Amino acid sequence: MSQRKKFDPTEFLYFAEELIKFEGVFDYVDAKIRTVLSRCYYAVFLNCALRVLGLKPTQKLDHEKVFRKIKNKGELGRIVAKELDYLWIYRKAADYYPDTPYTIMGREREKTVLCSEREAEDAINKVKRALEKIGIL
Repeated sequence: MSQRKKFDPTEFLYFAEELIKFEGVFDYVDAKIRTVLSRCYYAVFLNCALRVLGLKPTQKLDHEKVFRKIKNKGELGRIVAKELDYLWIYRKAADYYPDTPYTIMGREREKTVLCSEREAEDAINKVKRALEKIGIL
């Protein structure tokens, strides 16, 4: 039996960075942007859950609990939680609401999401800031 390969959730960031630049023959712009927004959230969420909090990937990872635990890790945790909240809003809008703009309530703020290329680039920057704060980048 072969060994399972351990996935590094930081690869979601690298994938998002490459995908946002892609302009191939089949340029599905809306799907591309929505995929970037969704993967950005998971780059931070999974790194927080697995690396910062030490949860096991076999556990059910409760998004709300991970958010609260990260937020309670002092000033650094609050900064990361703020980025995670924005990314969660982007992901929910991208994954569940096909009609945009859509106004959605996050854990701590309300935001209207357009699912635009500008928001996708903003999400990538939020991931970089969050992962730098927790020492992954």
